[in-house]
Amino acid sequence: MLEPLTRASGIDDLCWCVMTGQLVARSLDMKSGAAKLVAAHSTDGVDFNGRTLLTVHGPRYRMLVIGAGQLSKYLCLIALGLDYQVTVCDPHEEYTD
Repeated sequence: MLEPLTRASGIDDLCWCVMTGQLVARSLDMKSGAAKLVAAHSTDGVDFNGRTLLTVHGPRYRMLVIGAGQLSKYLCLIALGLDYQVTVCDPHEEYTD
């Protein structure tokens, strides 16, 4: 689906929701071009009923990793690639980055 980026498209609101870690669905009326954001669930997916396109944006799953060792680094990279929101907890200052 290609659409022009205008104020009516609501892309700024969508970007803000994603940047703040919210999970939202964007409903796009294919005939009128009207878009709106609605609450989403982690099990929701893309849906098209012939008139409305629904896409889900933002982190679907969250993962808390305890310990910032070498194995955790690879686990986090894989989780990020799978659309997880990853939080790493480790008391060592050298692992802060």
